[in-house]
Amino acid sequence: MRAYCQRCRRPCSVCLCDSVVPGLSICGRVVVIQHPNEAKKKLATVPLLQLSLRSVSVFRCRRTPHTQIAHIIEEAKRPVNPVPLVIIYLAPGARPLEDVVNEWKSIAQDDDEGDAHGDGHGEIKPRYTLLVLDGTWNEVREMWNKGMHVLGEPHGVGKLAYLPLDDDVERKDAVRYKLRVEPQEGCMSTLECIARALGVIEGDNGLTLALLRPLARLIELQKQFSPSLQDRAQNGDYIRRTHNSRAQRPCHDEGDGG
Repeated sequence: MRAYCQRCRRPCSVCLCDSVVPGLSICGRVVVIQHPNEAKKKLATVPLLQLSLRSVSVFRCRRTPHTQIAHIIEEAKRPVNPVPLVIIYLAPGARPLEDVVNEWKSIAQDDDEGDAHGDGHGEIKPRYTLLVLDGTWNEVREMWNKGMHVLGEPHGVGKLAYLPLDDDVERKDAVRYKLRVEPQEGCMSTLECIARALGVIEGDNGLTLALLRPLARLIELQKQFSPSLQDRAQNGDYIRRTHNSRAQRPCHDEGDGG
């Protein structure tokens, strides 16, 4: 019988704990709405995020979990010191994440010491909510169309954003974190999506790298058992050439989904 690590829940022979930077803090919070199928996947990446990052909540459902996130919606609607809700999803109207962040920071710059940071009773309030859907591209698209879309503009209060890969350095660096082939260039696992988004929001590339460490380690270990992964890593070809994908860039890996 195989021995498993009680922390990362991986076989002890491929334990990832040495690569995890625990207790990472951010000024906001992360909400992951996860397709139920993700719980069954051995290479899902959200559990790695939970090992490192505080202030992350995961809700497993196919439709919008209105009850669980009602307080997030209300905080985003507040006329005074609202807590911005940012949704990473490339739907019509989505803008580069950096533009969205700069806009809300310019509006909130006079409230740095206000209620968005504390409630007068010693409790630290989040400055933003980052919401990401977790699943394969088809699963995420299904979740979005079945009700998640009401969270984002123009229907809801969420600001739709995406993560552009602007230069060759970013594109080459992104290849390091590919577990599966993708439907089009720019797709990424949920962990990589969140890590890069938090780097933009927090202005801290070191945070991004710390969150990506266990993913990079996972991929290095998987190469020992997957010749196809080794080949893709060597030639950098992660695009599913036969996939007739739409001309937009989802932020989730088609194969891994997590």
